[in-house]
Amino acid sequence: MTSTPEAISILNSHFPFLREEDLEEIFLISQLQQYRKRDRIHEVGDPLNHVYFLLSGYVRGFIIDSHNNDRSTSFRKEGEFFGDPEAVLNRAPSTTAFEVVESSTVLVTPFFQFQILASTNIRISQLFIIGLQKALFYYMEHNRLLLETRPEVRCDILMGKKPEIFQKVSRKHIATYLGITPNSLSRILKRKNSKRIENTLTD
Repeated sequence: MTSTPEAISILNSHFPFLREEDLEEIFLISQLQQYRKRDRIHEVGDPLNHVYFLLSGYVRGFIIDSHNNDRSTSFRKEGEFFGDPEAVLNRAPSTTAFEVVESSTVLVTPFFQFQILASTNIRISQLFIIGLQKALFYYMEHNRLLLETRPEVRCDILMGKKPEIFQKVSRKHIATYLGITPNSLSRILKRKNSKRIENTLTD
């Protein structure tokens, strides 16, 4: 379990421009939450009024499609923000849910209180902007990945950018993130493994 001093230290290690008094202000309006594997942090359709920062662990974001299928849209590791900015800004029900992949400690901060702090403190404002920029970046990154027509290339891109996913996340959830079936992913990984063995033997 992560204590408040540890949590402050982790946040500061990722954002060293924050001063001690800035961190104290953020933690005054926030809560530390502990989650176990497969816990849901947030459900589709619920109002979302918070920003989440992952202090430790691993979290998966997903949507429910028109056929009631669960489709992965994001993966977050330690030191990353997550949430649904569109739902928060529009004060609308969220279209995204978040599930814990491995035991996690999350800093949960009310969005509008965070916004007020950001309006009066330039360093917290910088943190606030970084959080929004990251959310937009991850959304665009996934869309760009899905625009790649060849599934094997999508898999290569994901392996290059987020190799830890293949050790932490089930093939089913990786496959939906890549926009392919689990069977297709298994075939791709099998071919890659065969090539790796072949190259080793050749060397």
